[in-house]
Amino acid sequence: MDLATIIGIVLSITLVLATIVVGGSPIMFVNVPSALVVIGGTIGATLMRNPLATVLGPFGVVTKAFMSKAPEPIPLISQIVALCKQARKNGKLALESVEIDYGFLGKGIGLGVDGVEPDQIRSILETNIRSTVGRHKRGSRFWRAWEPPRRRST
Repeated sequence: MDLATIIGIVLSITLVLATIVVGGSPIMFVNVPSALVVIGGTIGATLMRNPLATVLGPFGVVTKAFMSKAPEPIPLISQIVALCKQARKNGKLALESVEIDYGFLGKGIGLGVDGVEPDQIRSILETNIRSTVGRHKRGSRFWRAWEPPRRRST
């Protein structure tokens, strides 16, 4: 999990709690019927607007945002260089038994080991990237639909 994410969550919760403590009685900030209308209405409208798979999918994106970590570039580059040296020395089939932690790189190496032509590997990986970007855009649109409408300045 990214440190900025943790700091952002802790800071947000701390500020909300501080506001409640400074503002007087915490009960003053709780209105269950209003919360049910807002949260229930938002969920209901979201379900009406989207298929169930579209509603459930973004929760996986949120999980990944907190649980996955982008690979560090220097070790990844070092691994790629080592794989290149091993392939040059022992042939590309020697890469078949190598364990690769980064899935995208592993997919590309696997295609190369299987004898897929370089242009086709590039096309497959570009399709993979476009698919991932599309999923992320759909997830982003889903979460943005929960935002209140923005007021235009006059």
